[in-house]
Amino acid sequence: MNTNDIGRTDSGELRRLADGLKQDARALWEVGNKTEAMRLFRLFRRIARELHRRRNPALIHLWN
Repeated sequence: MNTNDIGRTDSGELRRLADGLKQDARALWEVGNKTEAMRLFRLFRRIARELHRRRNPALIHLWN
């Protein structure tokens, strides 16, 4: 996925992608491919930041 597409992708798809990215990054880290693992983890963090930005403001009290 191109990082420019994160803002245009729906939240459900981003959640599914983030779950897969985190698992893939962890697996790569464990086998020793730290550079690729960090690249995937940074993409995971960008997606998580976007999902946090999109959350319903009425539910903020549930997050803080």
